[in-house]
Amino acid sequence: YNIFQDKNRRFHLLQHDGNEVFNRPNGPGIPRGMDATQLPLYHEADNEGRPVVHRLLNIPLIRARYTAHVLTIIDEWLNWEKLEPIVAGYKALLDSEIKKDIRKESGYEDFVRGDVNTVENGRVLGIKQFVEKRRTFLLSNPALTAAAPVIKSVTLNEGKGQPISGGRIPVSVETGKDSIPGKVVLHWSTSKHKPFHRIGMADAGEGVFTAAIPSQKKGKKIHYYIEALSSIENPVVSYMPTVAEFTAFTHSPLVFAHVSSVHKLPSSQDFVAPGTQPL
Repeated sequence: YNIFQDKNRRFHLLQHDGNEVFNRPNGPGIPRGMDATQLPLYHEADNEGRPVVHRLLNIPLIRARYTAHVLTIIDEWLNWEKLEPIVAGYKALLDSEIKKDIRKESGYEDFVRGDVNTVENGRVLGIKQFVEKRRTFLLSNPALTAAAPVIKSVTLNEGKGQPISGGRIPVSVETGKDSIPGKVVLHWSTSKHKPFHRIGMADAGEGVFTAAIPSQKKGKKIHYYIEALSSIENPVVSYMPTVAEFTAFTHSPLVFAHVSSVHKLPSSQDFVAPGTQPL
């Protein structure tokens, strides 16, 4: 990969050779002989020769954040029911060109069967098999099934009929009473492309936490999301929305009005163990 720092001083990893994650035995990309479906969750985290992953994943909060995002990817994408129509669409798009290609590395029949079946005499897993085996392996890791704080709802209240230009914008969070987090953080920014500010939320009791976004100009869009940590030292974290800043909630301050934005977790999720179904 390459690293790019944008004008907002945020770093982006620009990946290449991504096809090699679907590793064939003794193939390129992943250590020789390793089954890619069983690549460890924190692969190379203990290897000082891999400075980025080593340094980041040894910071407990970043490790917990990474773990939560992996779980969201598993829930929302690493699922054959989700991926099958996407794969079928690309397969239909490519079919005629693959059939005509005289320099392809494997036969046309392998292309036809390779979405769901092992091909090349057992050397290459079908995409369906890869997805199912990788999902099963990852969800066997205790870090991905550890009990995480439940964020039931996020409420933003502005105004109550009074002039509020220049006023702070209160946000409240309701968490599960049976799994009250050790800390709740409000992340906010005036641009989804800029670094987000962090505000520790006050514990108001009964699983409710409160904080306020600093005053903003009328019409200035605010992006915000919530992070709940089970503890400070070795946290398990949850986010609302689950994809955090990538799909953060938005709000534009008003001058006269009362605005209430409520975001709730689907009720069924209160009783479902992490990783068992999409959020």
